[in-house]
Parts: sequence; structure tokens; C-alpha cells
Amino acid sequence: MTYTLDSKINELLQNHNVRALLENYVPGATSNPMLLLAGGMTIRAMTDMPQARQMGLTKEMVDKFLVEANKLT
Repeated sequence: MTYTLDSKINELLQNHNVRALLENYVPGATSNPMLLLAGGMTIRAMTDMPQARQMGLTKEMVDKFLVEANKLT
């Protein structure tokens, strides 16, 4: 599977290695109830949310994350 901005959050969380990588990028993200509620959203939609920016999530960070996540699949 290739992860893109149009991948759903749930897809990321199903892969343990990608889940751990996400936790490295945004500590506490995988235990955040908001992330679990947003599981059906795409990465693109999540990135556009003000809450994501408040957590420090940037477009550049997401791009780097996707490159690394795709190396794990």
C-alpha cells in the first residue's frame, strides 16, 4: 500500500510501524481521542484542521512523514 494525502487516518493506524512513526512525528497523537474520531478522514483533511496546526502538524512535516511511511510498507 502506498500512503498519500488521500489515505485515511485509519489506514495509517492499522500498520504498527507507521503508527510508531506517527508517534515520533507527533508525540501523543496515537492516543489522542480526536485522532481516533477522525479515523475516516483523509490525511489531507486532517492537515487542514486548525487542531492539527495547533499540535504542530505542518504540510512539510506530513510530506516527510509520507515518504518515511511508504518506506515501511
